[in-house]
Amino acid sequence: MACLPSTSTNRRLDLEPVFANLVKEAGLFALICIDPATPEEWSRTGKTTSWWIVITRNGQRLNSLAQSNRWRPLETQTGVGLWTDDYGSVFTVFHWGS
Repeated sequence: MACLPSTSTNRRLDLEPVFANLVKEAGLFALICIDPATPEEWSRTGKTTSWWIVITRNGQRLNSLAQSNRWRPLETQTGVGLWTDDYGSVFTVFHWGS
């Protein structure tokens, strides 16, 4: 039983609900961690905010991460359907603001 770590970092797309729907449909378990970066970190090291998702078949494998307040379950979003080979609408997850 392995865990699949993935980054969903994207300044223009909110992929969390896409992952949430896929995880739910597949009967898997997942947690997300948002690792923020301050303007000072960006100017000093180039670090930007990142979103990390860990997916597994065995929810018990996430117990240690779940103890941290940095990790939480994925959240779905109204209007974001299940992405498949036949369907995926980037417009439902696009950040229209600046």
